[in-house]
Amino acid sequence: MRGETPVIILDDILSELDRTRRAFIFKGLDDSQCIMSTCESQKVKNRGNILKVSKGRII
Repeated sequence: MRGETPVIILDDILSELDRTRRAFIFKGLDDSQCIMSTCESQKVKNRGNILKVSKGRII
């Protein structure tokens, strides 16, 4: 729908990017709704709500 903010889903994108490219991605997401999966949670600290999943459950 026009005028609606899309939800962006990124699956483990941070492990493939260097620091400069990660900063570029985060800057572009400032006003967006984003769901991101990562195995490197230290790279997303202070960037929104972080939910940890273990054995298929949110912990």
